[in-house]
Amino acid sequence: FVWLVTLNAQDIKFAPLPKEKVETLEKEYKPFLKWLSKQTGDNYTLVVSVDYNDLANKIKKGEVDIAYLGPLPYAIVKQHTDSIVPILKFLDKNGNSAYTCSIIARKDSNIKSVKELKNKKISLTQKYSTCGYYNAKIAFDKEKVNLSGYSFDGTHSNVALNVITGESDGGSLQTAYFDKYQYLGLTKIYESEPLPGFLLAANKNKLSEEKIAKIKKLIIKLSPLSNPKDREITSSWSEGIRYGAVEAKEQEYAQIVKNFKEMAALR
Repeated sequence: FVWLVTLNAQDIKFAPLPKEKVETLEKEYKPFLKWLSKQTGDNYTLVVSVDYNDLANKIKKGEVDIAYLGPLPYAIVKQHTDSIVPILKFLDKNGNSAYTCSIIARKDSNIKSVKELKNKKISLTQKYSTCGYYNAKIAFDKEKVNLSGYSFDGTHSNVALNVITGESDGGSLQTAYFDKYQYLGLTKIYESEPLPGFLLAANKNKLSEEKIAKIKKLIIKLSPLSNPKDREITSSWSEGIRYGAVEAKEQEYAQIVKNFKEMAALR
């Protein structure tokens, strides 16, 4: 029996979003992969990307079997390959599978609206982060203000820091990061509509339907928010994946795929 399990074991390459340093990604995702490996009998390898573009290219080239993606990186990959399919979307600590992005300013700057950021310095996350240019463009378009004078500054934490120090007049980031750094003197001047949550997507050209279904079932079965045993299992996993998951459907991400196609600066 053990011989059969080993014989059928697959080498599965998992890629998380490059939102943190390599050491942090290894610390946050290796316990998750170890658990998956134990449950399925497969060998899971962590694939780290330089940035969002690198991650998208790896998926397109078939170098990634499963990826943890934000809505926009998923939309980008969908432009180039139909092989990627959403399996599930993750819950946050309140049990929500959706999240929002915010535009922020320093509280003492007296900037109260997106309109007031016209011709100011704007700090954005990576180019292909959903809460970066994508969110800022939608927010600025609503106010009929041209989005200019922006820079791509990497992580959400970097954006918060740039605004706090006055390096930038405003910034766009995930609302969870605004909540984290608000006490340092930040104010929120815009919040997006709820976006479908961060998802686990599989490469259907690399993994069988049965394998995808098995992975999906194993993760969705966990209820860390209500079950102490499950909470113990996921407690060492990354913040973004430790609270459980629900099924994800392709149509939930259709609007983001459509919006992305219309954003020339992201093409």
